[in-house]
Amino acid sequence: MRRGPERNRRGNSIIEVTLMMPWIFFLFVGVFDFGFYSYAAITAQNAARVAAMAGALGSGAPDPTATCNLVVAEMNSLPDTQTYVPGTYVCLYDTPPTNTQRIAINTPTTEVESDGSTAVVITVMFRPMAMIPIPGMFNGPVTIYRTAKAPVLNSAPAG
Repeated sequence: MRRGPERNRRGNSIIEVTLMMPWIFFLFVGVFDFGFYSYAAITAQNAARVAAMAGALGSGAPDPTATCNLVVAEMNSLPDTQTYVPGTYVCLYDTPPTNTQRIAINTPTTEVESDGSTAVVITVMFRPMAMIPIPGMFNGPVTIYRTAKAPVLNSAPAG
């Protein structure tokens, strides 16, 4: 049998864990959401990079339909995008994505670099599905924008 001050402290850890449980749960949910949005941002950046590199292999402006198909194929690893089939899905161009159509791209463009060479620029916009709403963190749907630029391989610098 315990005597002295130790006897009066029995059960303190259960009360402390009970009081901290909402904060621990909130921290877990925040880490989970942050991980999901980080993965979505990395996937969107990869999709933009792949589409820009594919557009840089040709000559002239890249084909928007082919670019859309590449972006959709790259983003099919994300939740709620597996129903988007390359070749049958119509991308939104130059407008932010909607809740039903989560992927959009800016029309692929080419721009002249400072050395006179040409580069392909593609911006991918993605609206991930809402995971766990955290009050005060997001004031509406989040749209992830990622841009990639790749030099056109057959363009020679001026000079």
